Amino acid sequence: MLRSAQSTLAARSGRNLQRGGSGTIITQTTANGSFFVTAFGINVSSRVVGQGIDPVNAARNVGIVYDIGQNTAFEVGALPGLNGALAFGVSNTGYVVGSSMLNQGSGLPFIWSDQGGIVAIPLATGTSEGSARAVNSAGWVVGNDSSAFSIPFLYDGTNTYRLADLIPPGSGWDLSMNTSSSADGISENDVIVGTGVHNGETHAYAMVPVAPSPTPTPTPTATPTATPTPAPRVTPTPRARPNPRPRP
Repeated sequence: MLRSAQSTLAARSGRNLQRGGSGTIITQTTANGSFFVTAFGINVSSRVVGQGIDPVNAARNVGIVYDIGQNTAFEVGALPGLNGALAFGVSNTGYVVGSSMLNQGSGLPFIWSDQGGIVAIPLATGTSEGSARAVNSAGWVVGNDSSAFSIPFLYDGTNTYRLADLIPPGSGWDLSMNTSSSADGISENDVIVGTGVHNGETHAYAMVPVAPSPTPTPTPTATPTATPTPAPRVTPTPRARPNPRPRP
């Protein structure tokens, strides 16, 4: 299900948002002296991700991570053949996503973890570059690939899907034939948000997964007998579970 939304500002009574707080400059550097310039995201563990500068090579983007609690900073590295990155999103389980590139060139989407390091996210069909923008705790990633047009994508840890292929035909949404479409956020329950074109006009959207229909469980029918001996219970044969494919 794809829902359009207009930008609104909601005020909640009885809650002060950061009133009386103070701003702190992130001064911690990485091992090679790279330092934070822009922070793009933060998780519940106070892990901050963003863009840094390498004092030795200012042309190189630095995908930088800062742990507030430990007061440490490090780079996510770069994909093979490239030398830098930008880190745009971080999940509550520590996944970091962004784009890796050579100096200031076009980038390729990646996902980083403490266990696996930096790994390329496969590009959506028909695209040549891209950037991952957000990730949830399960490691599902959304972002934008591109060629002539902007192609919002979803990566489920195995496959990359064009969001345009996950919505029903005739919906009025165009997520593949314009330069405005994007996928910028994903929630813990896999709701994707971004920008798309609906009936020729640009709108925000929320792409809500459709809950799968429950599979009926057969109820065993007892076989009548002439004796009070109970009929044997039928045990249904387990069915193989299909790999889930997100649906709008």
